[in-house]
Amino acid sequence: MTPRPGGFPEEEAFGTDQVWLPEQATGRHGTIRSSLPPGPEREALLQEIMASLREKASDTTSLVAELRDLLAGKDLTQLINAVAVPATMSLIPDVGSGALDDGPHTWNWAAKIEYLVGIALSVDSSGTENSPHAVVEQVVTLVGAIFEAEEARIFINSIDEADHGEAELGFARMQLQMEHLSDRMPGYAIHMEKIDTEVFSRHRQYYIDAWGFNPADVMRITRQHSQAVRERFSTAIATLRASIDAGDDADFSAIVDGLNAASIWTAEAIAETTDSEIGEMQAVLEFFSTTYGCQPDFRLPGDDNIVRKRPCITLGNGQYLVPDPWALPTALHDRLATETKTATYDPAKYHKHRQDAHERLVEATLTRIFGRGMSMQVSTTLQRLAAKVR
Repeated sequence: MTPRPGGFPEEEAFGTDQVWLPEQATGRHGTIRSSLPPGPEREALLQEIMASLREKASDTTSLVAELRDLLAGKDLTQLINAVAVPATMSLIPDVGSGALDDGPHTWNWAAKIEYLVGIALSVDSSGTENSPHAVVEQVVTLVGAIFEAEEARIFINSIDEADHGEAELGFARMQLQMEHLSDRMPGYAIHMEKIDTEVFSRHRQYYIDAWGFNPADVMRITRQHSQAVRERFSTAIATLRASIDAGDDADFSAIVDGLNAASIWTAEAIAETTDSEIGEMQAVLEFFSTTYGCQPDFRLPGDDNIVRKRPCITLGNGQYLVPDPWALPTALHDRLATETKTATYDPAKYHKHRQDAHERLVEATLTRIFGRGMSMQVSTTLQRLAAKVR
């Protein structure tokens, strides 16, 4: 299938498809493909692929400079929205639509949005120039090219630094680096919401005293508010179509409002769509927010990016830019685990709450599968194995 419109283009393969022969045979275990046999032709092709990857990996610095130049003088909020809103809204499937899974096409979009926002936080934010569609498309293309260059660099380094005595370890290291670069999915929302409830809700008052909100609510409000925004936008589209069909003048104001609501959040709007306290929603937005210009030295996808822990940008007047709403629950545990100890918050307590919840959830799952008596034996065995691994 083709990916939904409005996001980043599908990445080019490393060129290794050329190594495979066109013949295919389908047997009991699926499609079987044969590669070119060892020899001069295969060796020349591999060298050609490696040379192409080395050239691509060397382009990163110039591509980043081009991207930052493109952002100079622009209204950064408008530009970020023009890239992020279509991508993030297309990642939320319509309930009951029967849409096919396009994960293979879209799985790294969140990381690319995160990177673009990080770059936006590194340039002068005083620009007011709007970005036409051609500029937005150029930004999208550059971000995609930077990620491809970074992936090529990781791959090349893994080859150049390979230790044939520890080939499996080297391959695992490369895979983890690729995942760190591109994967921002902590898990399915329904599962993460259950886990967060188990971790935090028993200690709700502790976290409210420390941060002003219960962390267990973050996934819920993200899910509920995002769904409400999508429904609002769908209603606006339907109303516009009906108006046009009736021969009336087209009024796009509801469409614009719906698009703005997708990424411009206020505590009042979240409280209304999620039946939450305004004060707690304000605390959530403050917890995850940062400001333009906060990381002037940020350049490469592998650099420390404050957006990984603070994915919102304060705009003033109670408004916050939230380019990717799902980045909030993604950042939650990393923030809590690495925050400095204060008079009201101790990360050691968070780790204890998380460990206790893990044990409860594992025990409950094992009990459902094996029964209570057997589950205790399985749990003890797993703990012993974990201790040996550590």
